[in-house]
Amino acid sequence: MKNTLPDGAVETTLSVMGDKWEFLIVRELLDGTKRFGEIKSGLKTVTQKVLTQKLRNLEARSIVKRKMYAQVPPKVEYTLTSLGETLRPVINSMTNWGNFYRAKKLRLTETAPELEVELLDETPEQEEAAEPQEKSRKHDMESFLL
Repeated sequence: MKNTLPDGAVETTLSVMGDKWEFLIVRELLDGTKRFGEIKSGLKTVTQKVLTQKLRNLEARSIVKRKMYAQVPPKVEYTLTSLGETLRPVINSMTNWGNFYRAKKLRLTETAPELEVELLDETPEQEEAAEPQEKSRKHDMESFLL
């Protein structure tokens, strides 16, 4: 059987997870088993068609398990598999980075919108190293505004 996975680890993760909806579905299921409507209400803007398609993709990749109950009306529940659970630290890291980015972007937008481009070049480690410069720049900006 031919290996169809990309060479790189990040590329492999992205090829398995596909797109934003699949990451967000996994995030919704980190709290436990949910029905279709519960997942949909947690995602707000996803259409029923897209959600159905993405759940099927995740099920085919063994990230999500689908359990169907033989009753009327039909009841279907979705749960993360043990493989899906291994995405917890990935989602947590994405959450932490997203919070960092949002705070940084909001701070730059409020203090100096023209400096916003710097955000693209800074990692959290670079930001820590640049803190003295940022304090000085902030002081200079505050002095200028007074």
